[in-house]
Amino acid sequence: MKKRKLTEKQQTELDFICDWLLEISDFLDEKKLMETEDLRLGIEQGSNLGILSGAKDAYNDLNSGMQDLPRPLFDELNTRLKKRFGKNLFDADKKLIKKAKKIAERAKIRNEEEYRLLRAYLDSIEGVDKHIDEYNNLYKLYFDFETARSST
Repeated sequence: MKKRKLTEKQQTELDFICDWLLEISDFLDEKKLMETEDLRLGIEQGSNLGILSGAKDAYNDLNSGMQDLPRPLFDELNTRLKKRFGKNLFDADKKLIKKAKKIAERAKIRNEEEYRLLRAYLDSIEGVDKHIDEYNNLYKLYFDFETARSST
């Protein structure tokens, strides 16, 4: 198969995604959480062939799968990604941000799934100066839902 022609911007994005995926693969190997030989082979092949759409799919799938890690490992991986790339899994999850924004606009958490999602988003923006007001507003929603849930 012949390598696809990518623009400079597309190649930069592909390189970033491949580096990100390899960093997560390294983490999974080091922690003996998953054998990543096939994943690494796929990343290498996709990179060599210039398959950006497949890399994006792998990026989204792997990021989503990391949400299921035990909290201490998830936090360790997030710290590692933030140190290397300047962003972590929360920053990479655009769906999380969109859903959190919808909850904020509605000013109400409707169910347990939204409650957990909002907690994840709050964790991602906690302590970030530019998000202080957003954090405080969302934390009030979170706290109100938690209080109502506890009293029933």
